[in-house]
Amino acid sequence: MSLRTKVSFHLPLALSFGCSVLVAGSVLAQSSYVQSYTYNKKGQIQSTTSVQPQTAKDSIVTDKTKTTSTTSTTTDTSKNGATTSTSTSTSTASSSKTATTSTTATTTKAPAKPVIVSQSKKDFVSQGPKWQNFSDYIEVKPGQEAMPLTLTVNNGTQGTTPYRAIRATLGGKQLFTERDFSGRTLTLDLSGAVTPGSTQIIFTAYGNAGSTFNWQVASTVKANVTGLAKDKASPGDKIKAQGKNLPTDLKAYAIKVDGTAVTVNSATSTDVEFTIPEKAKPGKAKPVEIKVSGVKAKALTITIVVKPEIKGLNYVALSGGQSLTISGVNFGTDTKEVKVTFNGQAGQVQSVTDSSINVITPEFLTSPGTIEVKVSVGGLDADKSAKMMSSMRAIPNDEGYSPFEIPAHLR
Repeated sequence: MSLRTKVSFHLPLALSFGCSVLVAGSVLAQSSYVQSYTYNKKGQIQSTTSVQPQTAKDSIVTDKTKTTSTTSTTTDTSKNGATTSTSTSTSTASSSKTATTSTTATTTKAPAKPVIVSQSKKDFVSQGPKWQNFSDYIEVKPGQEAMPLTLTVNNGTQGTTPYRAIRATLGGKQLFTERDFSGRTLTLDLSGAVTPGSTQIIFTAYGNAGSTFNWQVASTVKANVTGLAKDKASPGDKIKAQGKNLPTDLKAYAIKVDGTAVTVNSATSTDVEFTIPEKAKPGKAKPVEIKVSGVKAKALTITIVVKPEIKGLNYVALSGGQSLTISGVNFGTDTKEVKVTFNGQAGQVQSVTDSSINVITPEFLTSPGTIEVKVSVGGLDADKSAKMMSSMRAIPNDEGYSPFEIPAHLR
């Protein structure tokens, strides 16, 4: 047991004596108390105060605040030692815990870089001090007139003096005056105010000699071509280029496939359709060049595949498991891209040139009989299929019979 004594004088009426008894060991938190005595002038006990702190078990603890309640009991005693009154009070002490605030950094996306549509070719320099007129033209390419456009006038460039006043008319109508400026810069919404081609803008300005200003028209919306709807096409096929913020004016587009200009059929804000030229040569990774309102889009490529065409067979009749040569055009050179079927049964392609296919015939289900020969290259079928006879006897096509009908003497 440890004893803590506190003595304080309350003059002139009473003497207060404080005593704290602490019990060591595991019962420390449950048995500690503080007891105070107050004496009168004659040395008699006038009142007794017992203080019992709340234990850790009974304390209220949160992440932010620890609250400890203390119960105080006061007993008043009369001159002869009798108890006259007893009062109990509870006090609460709060200890705030330091809060740690975690701040998550938010990355703000940088604003889109303006696309310059048109601008003054040089600064307009004053010969003043006097009022002067300056004429210029806003050049807008097809499709750009539908974009949100902003006119910016910079009054005074770095190291030069600004004009005292600048006014402008566009197409003969008042566009702005010096009262519209905020500081040295004027920003004005020009959306829908111009048409494709040249629109005259006339500035009237007053400034000292050497004062300068310039202007530009820009847009934060950029037409963006993202890709092609198909990676393969044939001459004459209609293909769509996909994207965002695309103009709907067909005149806004200039498209070439493998160097040949194409016809633009239709356009929406998300795609533009064009036709593959009839003279396009087959091959992989053929360049597709697209310009939107004069701005070159991302480089694209497409594989041009041409429909195969059958022109002849070296046999008019043949049995299964024999070698057949098919002559024609647009067969390519990749055996993996070529498929030959006989009444739906696949043959084994041995070799391919652009003008011939060598294939082993499958075992025919019926013999004799008419066999339909189909050729497909890169997924494209020949417009016409050939015909031959299944026969135990091989009959060469020495007479040059048409591959599209059975010779009359074999029917």
